[in-house]
Amino acid sequence: MNVVLPEKEKIPKQRIIIYVTIMIICIISIAVVIGVQVLGNDIVDNIFGINKITKRSEEEEAELKTNFENIFDNNTEYKDEYQTSKIEDDKEIIYTDYSKQEKTDNYEMNVNLPYINIENEYAKKFNKEIESTFKEKAEEITKSTNKNIIYTVKYKATIEKNIMSLIIYSDLKQETSAQRVIIQTFNYDLQNNKELTLEDTMENYKLKKNEVQDKIYIDIKEEQIKYDFIISNPPYFVNSLQANTAKRTFARHTDKLPFSDFVNCSLKLATPDAKICVILPTLQSDELTSLFEQKQVKVETQINIYSKPSKPIERIIRTYSLIQTKQTQIKNVFIREENGEYSSQYKDIVSDILL
Repeated sequence: MNVVLPEKEKIPKQRIIIYVTIMIICIISIAVVIGVQVLGNDIVDNIFGINKITKRSEEEEAELKTNFENIFDNNTEYKDEYQTSKIEDDKEIIYTDYSKQEKTDNYEMNVNLPYINIENEYAKKFNKEIESTFKEKAEEITKSTNKNIIYTVKYKATIEKNIMSLIIYSDLKQETSAQRVIIQTFNYDLQNNKELTLEDTMENYKLKKNEVQDKIYIDIKEEQIKYDFIISNPPYFVNSLQANTAKRTFARHTDKLPFSDFVNCSLKLATPDAKICVILPTLQSDELTSLFEQKQVKVETQINIYSKPSKPIERIIRTYSLIQTKQTQIKNVFIREENGEYSSQYKDIVSDILL
């Protein structure tokens, strides 16, 4: 999701401090759910003080964030005995297969990637995802000419009650780009030889998904940043052939971000008079519109994009308004003329951004 803020507004120092604090609160809230998978309720409560969430100083928030990051020590904690068939019997069930610590003029890297040493298709698939998501990024950075790159990847694994849980944490800071944090999990039932979903894992700890989500929303509701304009080109591939890399699948398919979640999250981030602008193919745009209308959010403007006048609509840009609108304003945009030349309409639109 891309969010556009006013470019020339000077943000007061006090507001910057508030924003940083809110970001840390969000990280801690996510850590509550993920940490329960690995450490259990008691340890998570002790580390984060979940049962008594109060306003903390910047120093306290920084300490909590550090505690969370320190969980990832690139090791496996064995709380119980387990039985499973390993690929290499002389190695741990999860071990560091790729490690790179380097510091150059362009980048600083501390990457440790786990390998799941289990003989089955689920583990092989996740090992490939780890390689395509994190290892390829590390190799890409070593060849990049960009500067001021800091890339960190680390993990933590536990085995308890024949359940293996793995969490991978990555943090990428690159020049002026926004900091990018990825937290990826893998949970596996060693006794029954099957991959567990987050819902399965939460059920093992007698946690209900809706209750956990509600707790997170309540914790950050008072401090949550709201936006008056949200722009997005969300994933829209549904039940289709997935890409050969995890990154492309994550970016294109709705497995991780279904339209219903997108609608709910965008509305939670929106101010009462906000506008939400989304570009999608026709069928998916209609599906998203139906979900917004169920929330009493209507389409304010609609731009139909055609490759040529004789071709069907390629994409639709719809702007949804939280304020009731009487009639939708519709506009057609043709990228090319029938002879293949760019249309004057298209040239006018992109004239400010193309040479």
